[in-house]
Amino acid sequence: MTTQKEIVEQKVVEHVQIYSLQGKIQYANSDEIKHKMLENVNEKVMEYIIDLRSVTVIDSTGMGILLTFLKAVEGKKMSIVIEDPFLLELLLIAKLNQVFPIYNTVEEAMAGEEEE
Repeated sequence: MTTQKEIVEQKVVEHVQIYSLQGKIQYANSDEIKHKMLENVNEKVMEYIIDLRSVTVIDSTGMGILLTFLKAVEGKKMSIVIEDPFLLELLLIAKLNQVFPIYNTVEEAMAGEEEE
């Protein structure tokens, strides 16, 4: 469905699986994104980081993907990385900061240094 770079990329660093999402995370592509994230879950890792720094738009369906992923990896730590103040405000309005920690960088997320 995408013509350029993949919307979802993932890698494992130490005991952490990092998903880097980019572009628009919304209803139109939600099934594709959810499928790509769930099919690549590495159950051997202890933590998951969802890097949203390259995301330009996220709607309620996109936020639902984050909650679906959290449920799929139940019992393991999941963190969000986001820099964009507008997108961060959307996550805060939805109270997703009460569901998982939100960080400014992947390095902070890996170290567990929450900054809000």
